[in-house]
Amino acid sequence: MVKTFPGWADIDKDVLRELLNVSQVIASQQGDREGLSIQVAKADGRKCERCWHWEEDVGVNGAHPTLCGRCVLAIRDIVI
Repeated sequence: MVKTFPGWADIDKDVLRELLNVSQVIASQQGDREGLSIQVAKADGRKCERCWHWEEDVGVNGAHPTLCGRCVLAIRDIVI
């Protein structure tokens, strides 16, 4: 199912990702359509055990194999 919302075509995809509380947003032009079209699908990557976002960089940091890069940065200064 695709739903179109006029006037939203230029919104920052990271802002939209947080607004919709989803793990991944892919922006693309859909032919002659104007505005924002939304299609729901499973995000790429693995689920971070801290934030529960599905991210492609989960496990990149060997010291934190179950965390995404954003969470590794968030905890790096508080880990004892």
